Amino acid sequence: MDTRSLAGTALTGATRRSGASAAVSTSGRLNALADDFNNFYGDLEEETKIRKQAEEKRVSRLELELGKIERVIRTETKRRIEASKSLQVHERCQSGVGSGCRLASGRRSPALVAGVIQPMRTL
Repeated sequence: MDTRSLAGTALTGATRRSGASAAVSTSGRLNALADDFNNFYGDLEEETKIRKQAEEKRVSRLELELGKIERVIRTETKRRIEASKSLQVHERCQSGVGSGCRLASGRRSPALVAGVIQPMRTL
């Protein structure tokens, strides 16, 4: 809403009632008030824009961090699957059931090579 149009309306009403000098001061005050509102809304829009940009940056950082966490989880899952396979092979070798004590990939079990099962890594 343009508040400057209100200033013109007040000017004609004030002129009828108390003369031109009162109308000028009322008109000036209304124009100043309208300018203050326009400045306020401009500042409000600018602050909203800055807040949205900050929110977008925060979301972007969170997405990057989530991507890193997902990669770590995938890597850890693969490592644990390999450790589980190693344990199964190791148990078979210990019980005498296994043939050659090798993993499905053809490599020797890391548990057998190291002599122990590797502890879990922390994130």
